[in-house]
Amino acid sequence: MNPRSKRPERPPTLRTRRRRPASPQGRLLVVGLGNPGPRYSGTRHNVGFRIVEALARAAGARLKRRGIGRYAVARVAAGAVFLAEPLTMMNRSGDVLAALLRFSGCTLAQLLVICDSIDLPVGAVRLKRSGSAGGHNGLASIIAAAGGGGFPRLWIGVGRPASAGGDVIGHVLGAPGSDDRQRIEAAERFAAEHVLRLVDEPVDRVMHAVNSYHPD
Repeated sequence: MNPRSKRPERPPTLRTRRRRPASPQGRLLVVGLGNPGPRYSGTRHNVGFRIVEALARAAGARLKRRGIGRYAVARVAAGAVFLAEPLTMMNRSGDVLAALLRFSGCTLAQLLVICDSIDLPVGAVRLKRSGSAGGHNGLASIIAAAGGGGFPRLWIGVGRPASAGGDVIGHVLGAPGSDDRQRIEAAERFAAEHVLRLVDEPVDRVMHAVNSYHPD
C-alpha cells in the first residue's frame, strides 16, 4: 500500500463532524430560527431553536458553535440530518445559509426552515412546500440569501396580541402564558416527531400528516 494513500472515510456518527456523507441522497438541513442568548430562549419567536434542540437531544447529537451558527450532524436510518441555529439576530438569519448549504451538500429542496407565525392560532402547525416570508423577518432573510422561497418551511402558530393593534414585536419577543405555552410546547413536540420524515418521504405526504394536527 502506498504510505501516502488516504484512509477510507468513516461514516458520520451522531456527533458533529467536519465530514459529510458521500451521497447527496437521504439528507435534510433543518434550520431553526430564533434569537441567541438566554433572554430569548423562552420567547414565542424562538420556537425554531427549541425544535432543533429537541431534535439534537433525541439523536444524541450536540450542537456546537462554529462562526455565526451552531450545528450538529445526526445519523438517522434514512440518512443524515444537519441541524442548525443561526446565531445572528433574527433579521440576519440568512447570513449563515450559504455556509450551511455548502457544508451539508443539501439543495434548497432539502432545506427545512422552522419558525413562528403570528397568523396561525396558538399551537397550530403548518408545513408548506414553498412560498413567501409571511411577514417573518428571519424567514425573509433566508429567502433573500437563497434567491427565492422555493424550499419547505414549518410554521408554529403563536397567535397575535390579545388586543387589536397590540405590540407585535413585544408579543413575539415575550414568553407565552401558561395555557399558550402548553399548546406551543405540544406543537413543538409534534413537529420534532415528524420533520425527519422529510429525509426520505415526499413533502406532500409529510404535509398531509403534519397539517392535520390540531391543538387541543
